[in-house]
Amino acid sequence: MKILILCLLIFSQLIQAEVVTADQLSKINLARNELSKTNLQFLNVNKDHIIGIEFLLAQDGGGFFEKNYLPLIRFIDNDINPGNDIVISFLPERDMNHPYVEHRSIMVVDNLKDYLPTFQNKSSYNLNRYIIPTNVQIRNELISNLNLWFTNANLRGEFSLLYNNSSILLFNFLNTIEAFTRYKATRLSTGRRPRYNDIVKVSAGLKPTYLADSLKTYGIASYPKLKIESLTVDTIKLEKVLSTNEVGLQSGEGWPANAVDLIEYDFSDLAIKRILQTYQNMPVQIRDELSRKHSFKIGAKLDEVLGFKMAPVELYQLCDSSICAQNIHQLGNNVWGPVVWEHQVKLMNTALYNLKLINDFARINGRMENSSVKAQIFINHYLFLLK
Repeated sequence: MKILILCLLIFSQLIQAEVVTADQLSKINLARNELSKTNLQFLNVNKDHIIGIEFLLAQDGGGFFEKNYLPLIRFIDNDINPGNDIVISFLPERDMNHPYVEHRSIMVVDNLKDYLPTFQNKSSYNLNRYIIPTNVQIRNELISNLNLWFTNANLRGEFSLLYNNSSILLFNFLNTIEAFTRYKATRLSTGRRPRYNDIVKVSAGLKPTYLADSLKTYGIASYPKLKIESLTVDTIKLEKVLSTNEVGLQSGEGWPANAVDLIEYDFSDLAIKRILQTYQNMPVQIRDELSRKHSFKIGAKLDEVLGFKMAPVELYQLCDSSICAQNIHQLGNNVWGPVVWEHQVKLMNTALYNLKLINDFARINGRMENSSVKAQIFINHYLFLLK
């Protein structure tokens, strides 16, 4: 607890600094590393409670480099609070005054509640979630490899915007799992056949959105995405409904007397909770009435305000029977709707083809005997779903 408090104090002191000195950078790296150690320890202690894995991608629909998208892997536990779920990402350990200098890559082990405010502040971003079906063995292997990568910098290599960025590192980390066939397809989503042990350098300008496409293409995350809408949609609409602007909303002076009636007519319960969370300076009378009507409490968890709900737990598991597959299809129709789910099922044929192709390479070349056996788990999963 003392370490956490110290880290938070250091962050609060440094966050306002316009120029990061060598000493300050050292303190930032130390504080971030201590927080990561604490979160990793929490994950290790609670690994038996992990029931699912997700890939998260904040996307604004534009931009070029990955700083606009920072991809994450989320470990979902079995309690009712998604805020304490552990998420991992990869960043360069560098001085921001020299952004184009390559530095050692670091693994950041965070939790969801600390990451979500970053997403909220980038209010033009949507947060896309991709389910990665796994079993207990794969999840434990992933956590074990996470510990190895966290302590061994050589496994990560030096960070490079073009050749070893957050997306490539995350993709290659997933490929430490033998069941994921352990190939390195670093030229992602180019449309060509995947090649066993592919070490082709990634093309310039790789976006993390390509990573999401590749996870689908290679059968790692082939379900439709779960999308959390950005706060911008609510803000633009709110300005129009209340005939005001962002300055008026933030200052509290742009809220008309009948704001409650106007807001309730045009916004859902979840959207109203987001408004209450975002605009702390709205008139007290309006805030109190909206809070009472929509059971909103000051200090509400941000994951609740954003509508961060877990999908049915069965979707996070690998199928090993026809009964399981039937259940997955029913849940898929319920969660995404029959049109979206049917379209995605057709795309799973591509994932199955690629998995079988890569598996054949492993068997023919006499390599990765264990991987070939474990990869069959994923092949069987899609065979059941596509029957």
